Amino acid sequence: MMILIRKAIEGDAQAVYDLRSRAILEECSGFYSAEPLSLWTKGGVSESLISDIVNSFYVSESDAQVTGNSSR
Repeated sequence: MMILIRKAIEGDAQAVYDLRSRAILEECSGFYSAEPLSLWTKGGVSESLISDIVNSFYVSESDAQVTGNSSR
């Protein structure tokens, strides 16, 4: 399996958001109750988030799927 690291584009925003939400729910559930987890993961992809992702993020991609992300 080859992993490509590249600059994020607007079309990656939903995948980045989904990865973030999944990470919060899976990794923080042992430390926080459902209420704050729900607050942190509710909503959707805003124009502001899209702008941040396009300007500051890199993604890892495998088999045409975004599998991770990082900001500078």
